[in-house]
Amino acid sequence: MKGFFYKLTYSHKHRRAHLYNFGCNFRCRGCFYRISPPRPQRRLSLSEIEAALASLRERGASRLHLLGGEPTVNPELQEVIWLARSLGFRVVLITNGSNRVPEGVDRISASIKAMSDEVHRAYTGRPVRPVLENVRDAYERGIDVHASTVLIPGLVDVDEVERIAAFLASLDELIPFYIIGFMPPPGSPWRKPTDEEVEAAARAARRHLKYVATSNPRPETIRHESEVILR
Repeated sequence: MKGFFYKLTYSHKHRRAHLYNFGCNFRCRGCFYRISPPRPQRRLSLSEIEAALASLRERGASRLHLLGGEPTVNPELQEVIWLARSLGFRVVLITNGSNRVPEGVDRISASIKAMSDEVHRAYTGRPVRPVLENVRDAYERGIDVHASTVLIPGLVDVDEVERIAAFLASLDELIPFYIIGFMPPPGSPWRKPTDEEVEAAARAARRHLKYVATSNPRPETIRHESEVILR
């Protein structure tokens, strides 16, 4: 699947731009993006992206976050990264880890869905080995690695989360790790974890990693802080 960029937003609070890719190569069974995908009006051209980023840089923007969908399926990704770097942005890639991280990325936030290949395939439709290899590769190339996973009772349980934490610790126990409570979409076979279950997963992860954070979001607590610049 080839993706395309369709939306650029800016957070005044965090001085960062967010460039959204349409398209993903995973079919995660609990993903709101897949169940109710965005409906882009059109794709953004490279010249539009460049003009918007240059304007935001003049206003003090310092980081560009690339997200989606899955940005690494976008054939223009590398060109956009070099463009952002030339304007002085630090580049952060939010990725599922399925593809090698392009050159020029300063930091990744890798969403590792599961450690067990069986669970990973059941949830995403894809094997886990490339994800782990690409995260390891990014770390060995000197890219700042952050990671996250979603706690899904009955699928990605506490023991699975701990195995992900142990893998990350095998690279570096200082890798920041973020555990997110699953928010079930309509018709999901899995329920939302309790706050106590999220904390149990965090305690398990802290046996291996120094920096573990959690959240257990609810629909009424989600707020969008970004101002849309281009659609």
